Amino acid sequence: MGSAAVPAVFVVLWSSAFIAAVIGTDAAPPLLLTFSRFALAGLLLMAVALVSKSPWPKGRLLLHVVVTGLLMQAVQFGAFYTAISEGLPGGLVALIQGFNPVLIALMAGFLLGEQITRRQWFGFGVGGAGVALAVAGALDFSVTAIVLSFVGLLGLSAGTVYQKRFAQGADVRSSTAVHFLASAPVMLLMTLTLEDPEVTDWGAFRTPGGGA
Repeated sequence: MGSAAVPAVFVVLWSSAFIAAVIGTDAAPPLLLTFSRFALAGLLLMAVALVSKSPWPKGRLLLHVVVTGLLMQAVQFGAFYTAISEGLPGGLVALIQGFNPVLIALMAGFLLGEQITRRQWFGFGVGGAGVALAVAGALDFSVTAIVLSFVGLLGLSAGTVYQKRFAQGADVRSSTAVHFLASAPVMLLMTLTLEDPEVTDWGAFRTPGGGA
């Protein structure tokens, strides 16, 4: 595969997660679905990391990688999937998630001291206005679902900035495995505590539950 095709493939794979979420949340509770995806993805990535002999984070770096994973995975997808299960369209959740680069830039500017130009501020304003219009048109949906979608966005953005500040240098294969393996038990506890973890359609559940 040529390097020019990588961005397009990434967009397709990333976007398909929301399609899987819509299908999966019709078949099972959202936190159970999130747990199943994290558990399987964590085991697969752990195998990849072991086979490729990737260095595993240790000590303080391991703690930072775990915090990053909880923010980027547990908070983000737990909130997003719950919002979708509450009836918020997957496309709107994806649009809100698309505001992530703007929020990351703002956080980096305030927390990491990175310079934000006037052109960037203008772009932030345009992007924010677009998201606000989309959300305003969806106010007939659950307000809780809309709030959850922004909680998911905040988790993704905060996790990204935290990773840049505290977890740079960690191997992407082993650290991503840690993200999922640390997040899976949290989602298991939440689904056992907050949901009735029962699958109503195993055929639909197996397909979206098979990846991350």
